[in-house]
Amino acid sequence: MALEHERRFLVNGCALPTYEWWKVKHRTGPGGALEEERTHIEQVYLAQSDGTSVRVRKSRFLFAGNPIKYELTVKGPGTVTRAEHTLLLQEAVARPLMEGKHALRKIRTIYQGPDGIRLEVDEFEDGLRGLILMEVEADLEVLGGYDPPLFCEREVTEDPRYTNAALWALGPALEHFRRDWLR
Repeated sequence: MALEHERRFLVNGCALPTYEWWKVKHRTGPGGALEEERTHIEQVYLAQSDGTSVRVRKSRFLFAGNPIKYELTVKGPGTVTRAEHTLLLQEAVARPLMEGKHALRKIRTIYQGPDGIRLEVDEFEDGLRGLILMEVEADLEVLGGYDPPLFCEREVTEDPRYTNAALWALGPALEHFRRDWLR
């Protein structure tokens, strides 16, 4: 298993549009349009225990001609540093694992800060609409001295309520969490 080092921040969605120029963009093909790197993600959790989680993720880039990708990920316990192992799955294997379970849905947009660090901004859907989190993955040295952009309200790395697994586990109570968060 590889080690993942990340910090998470709660984002002020009103301030985010002023950072449009930070978005990572790709050409859709020779002479094609320049599209921002945005991915629609749906994930379900198969198991959670003592901070360890097993999830299946379905993801698709939001510009034309991109295939759907399925992954099985095991994440170990921890906050800033966690063990993580990911395997690509065939659709025929992944779909039955996801069927009948509610999915955590979000749109992920990739930003490149002026310091060269990749920022993953997740805008949640459904009952969590309005919740926006940013993740920064980097070496521990870089993370330790990382100063987040002004659109980040506060760090939530150590707050277990803001992990994807915890948000998914809320299930039908998602609308309640959203109202509580907006207070």
